[in-house]
Amino acid sequence: LKHRHMNRFNIVDVYSNGGYHRSLTNHLCYKPKATGFQEVLIKEYGIQKDDLLICFQAGSSRLGRRWRAASFAYLGKLLIEKLGAKVCLLGVKEELPVLEEIKTMMGDKAIILAGRTNLDQLGDVIERADFLVTNDTGTMHIASALGTKIIALFVGHAFPYETGPYCPNAAVLMPRISCYPCGHSVKCMDDICTKDITPEQVFELIEKTGKKENFVYEGLNKELFRSSMLLQSRFSKENYVDYFPVFDEELTEEVFFAILYKHFWHSALGVGGAPLYQLSKEEAHELEEEFSLYKLKQDQRGELLLQRFMTYGDQLEEALKKGKKSALRMKHIIVSRKGKEGELPKLIDTIAEVDRSIRSLAELYDIFSPLVVMFDFDLEEQSGDDPIQLSQWTADIYQKTLQRYLFLRQSVQHFAAKAFSR
Repeated sequence: LKHRHMNRFNIVDVYSNGGYHRSLTNHLCYKPKATGFQEVLIKEYGIQKDDLLICFQAGSSRLGRRWRAASFAYLGKLLIEKLGAKVCLLGVKEELPVLEEIKTMMGDKAIILAGRTNLDQLGDVIERADFLVTNDTGTMHIASALGTKIIALFVGHAFPYETGPYCPNAAVLMPRISCYPCGHSVKCMDDICTKDITPEQVFELIEKTGKKENFVYEGLNKELFRSSMLLQSRFSKENYVDYFPVFDEELTEEVFFAILYKHFWHSALGVGGAPLYQLSKEEAHELEEEFSLYKLKQDQRGELLLQRFMTYGDQLEEALKKGKKSALRMKHIIVSRKGKEGELPKLIDTIAEVDRSIRSLAELYDIFSPLVVMFDFDLEEQSGDDPIQLSQWTADIYQKTLQRYLFLRQSVQHFAAKAFSR
């Protein structure tokens, strides 16, 4: 999880690629049974078919993933007062205290359905809703499957690239703050990121879009979104979900490598039958298109990025070659039973030192963290007690990691010039 900020793979895609069959559909599949609960909304709460119905999912399984109750309440007041909307609060009965708090702050004008619905009834309500405003929750994923317009709010350690809505055309808001996303074990003393997403931002999205089928981004007040980043979901040609900025965002080093790694891993791991260590023309073109979505702020940034990458990369390459050489020498000594006195223990110490230096490089230059994590995964998969086989496996892992680095270096050299020279 050290390199979450460079991850662009949704967990649905990760798990589907880990199985024997990858679904090529670009949505989750769920259809609730007919329950008649929409008629309950009409009879009990007077919600008519033409009413603008907004559902809030203000709870979540973990407190650190929740937008502020006061923000939900103020948004609800804006929607009712300015758009005449009906607002329903969804959730489980354990979330009733926070929902009652929101309802009170809204002047008792919200409808609480938490604890009143089973799964199919919840799906019935969501399918009727015009919008779902939600934290990172299971309710969000139900809405993804049903095609309801989603405004997903990601704060704390919830990260949209990992668990965002798995559907096209969802709107996602996340904080524009350097410490986001925080680690899963972090207990934040000042949840400032929950303030970066404002009720006015969400209201602007709903007001501009209204009853239209898809979100309307044209004409949004860009200045209103200065404290957060607005993303829209869509699928790649390979049917992987991703989230792209609505407004011009700066192409930083972190963003550059996040985009590059996404395509890099497809090839480096042979995902979906992709040829190893080469990008197709289509994928290269897709990469260039994605870079073009971002604006450039500083001249020469590409040169600085490349210089820094090569400086640390040369050290990584040297360490990997040294590790491979030491492992093969170890194998030779074991097989031939020939070697200088005390050479074998020294080689073991050398390999341990090489591994430490590789991990240290990832600490100094976290761009290499994904490579080093995969290196450690490969080492952990070694098993058995045959020293000859283990030494060969170790040499193979150094070689595999070296191939990945060289492929990454080639990609960086090619795309850094193109991405930063526009």
